[in-house]
Amino acid sequence: MGKGCCVMINRKYIFGLNDGDIIPNYKELCNILNLPVLSGNSKIAQEEELKRYVDFEKNGHKYKINHIYS
Repeated sequence: MGKGCCVMINRKYIFGLNDGDIIPNYKELCNILNLPVLSGNSKIAQEEELKRYVDFEKNGHKYKINHIYS
């Protein structure tokens, strides 16, 4: 298994995000959420896991937070 393939998102860090936030890049998003910076399929899996907690859209490198699920 690759590095961080089973990294779970801690809900307490989700509350560092707010609806409407624009995060400039993936590295900064990981910093806010206290997650390891991954690449390839691990990064894709991490983004899919995040979708369980947050509705977001990617525009280039930026992440726009549309809604945080309660």
